[in-house]
Amino acid sequence: MRSSTSEQDIQLIKKYLQEPNTQSSCEKLFQQISLQRLGELLFVENQQQREENTLLLSNAWKQLLDYPVTLQQLNSKEGIYLIRQGISSGQCETQKVCCLAVEKLVLWNPTCIESFQEQQIIDSMLALIREEDLELVKQLKSAILCVVKVASELTCEYIASKLEGYAEGGSGMNTTVRTRALQWLIDWLVQVSNASLAAKVCSILVEQLQSSVDVLFQLNILELLATFVSVENATWYVTNSGILSTLYSLLSDDSTDMDNVQLRLLQSAILKWIARVASLEHVDPLALVEPFVPLLGRLIENREDLDKQESAFYALSAIASTRKGMEVVWNEELLTLVLSALDTPEERIRTACLYCIASLLNSSDETSSKQLFEMYRKGPLLETLFVLARQPFLSQSIAVFIVLEAIAEKDWGLRKLSCTAGIVDIIVNDVVDNKPLLDAKQKLARALIRQESVSSILFGDARYRKLLDFASRFALGGVQSMRMNRDPQVDIATMRQ
Repeated sequence: MRSSTSEQDIQLIKKYLQEPNTQSSCEKLFQQISLQRLGELLFVENQQQREENTLLLSNAWKQLLDYPVTLQQLNSKEGIYLIRQGISSGQCETQKVCCLAVEKLVLWNPTCIESFQEQQIIDSMLALIREEDLELVKQLKSAILCVVKVASELTCEYIASKLEGYAEGGSGMNTTVRTRALQWLIDWLVQVSNASLAAKVCSILVEQLQSSVDVLFQLNILELLATFVSVENATWYVTNSGILSTLYSLLSDDSTDMDNVQLRLLQSAILKWIARVASLEHVDPLALVEPFVPLLGRLIENREDLDKQESAFYALSAIASTRKGMEVVWNEELLTLVLSALDTPEERIRTACLYCIASLLNSSDETSSKQLFEMYRKGPLLETLFVLARQPFLSQSIAVFIVLEAIAEKDWGLRKLSCTAGIVDIIVNDVVDNKPLLDAKQKLARALIRQESVSSILFGDARYRKLLDFASRFALGGVQSMRMNRDPQVDIATMRQ
């Protein structure tokens, strides 16, 4: 009899899913089948039957949870019991639905959090942090972060203490779960300011980075530390934690033991951390990255370790990408060192150097950018750039045109380029079927003709028309045949993964 009833219930649910997703269809279903019965169908013991109906029932519940009539029924002793039973069921799809139900209920009626605590539902949810199903973990995190937005201070303190314990390795948590707990805490802090929690999270990050012997875990901690910097007052916590000294010490270790893979991985990650922090918006990262500038200069000068040299260029580029950052790195000895790397025999180092030069020029004013241009000691800089543009290295050529665009954006640069032989030909000739290169050339052409009254005089009518025609013909995104993926080496943020 029960089997027949279950089949009838399933048919009702199938019919419900075929109808428009509306409040009235939801109410109609509840007139035909009770909330209790809908819950029981999720918990059937017959594995085959459960597997057959899990997706169907999950989809039905996801729709039903959009409507107050469902939430009203769940916000009851019976409904809370169903959620508790589902969270503890060990059935992944059921647990996902129940986590979603918690989130929806909290948004609809925050007072239900008290019932969740009384029934130990929050404890049961937090225990799911160690689950391997990423979709379940994603829904769980969303529900927990929803709870802490509206929960009482006491409840938030309790949840924070549980997550802190997981992050520190309590309850036998592995590094994956510890990383996950820290990520949740940081996401919490990004959405809700909490000074004491921020101080504790910073302390855990520092302790885990300094004490762990698991390099992959350390790399994850560095990623989290970069995210943590976006938290309110995080700069103060980080600068006073001693972690910058630890990072500086690791980065300045000049061990030439090529077998020391852990150290090399950490050093690369630290350089990327500097670049990422320097690029963050809505924060002032200079207090965190300025201490590393002299060390970056030494790494740029050290041509024995190309990986560190390349990453140092990209880190310096990120720091110099703002006017304040440019003031920090403005040192004639350092800038001359950067420019001299154009003569290195390694193409990837020249490319990284070019991006750094472009960043320096873009954030400089007219006077300082011209001073930088004139610091190159190996002859006219434009001649060197033209030589590099003609070499058979695509990423390098793109970087050259990005530097030329930065020069063209300056008034002195526009005048200098206008009287440079070959500048128009190098842009409009040798057009290749590569979108990133065409984009770079087109942006340069636009920069050169940005002031029609001035540019037409500087270049003369014939050359000006050539540039104008090129900029129009190869407008960004306008050529169907040029739809190619962006070369990952072009993007400074990737730092040549």
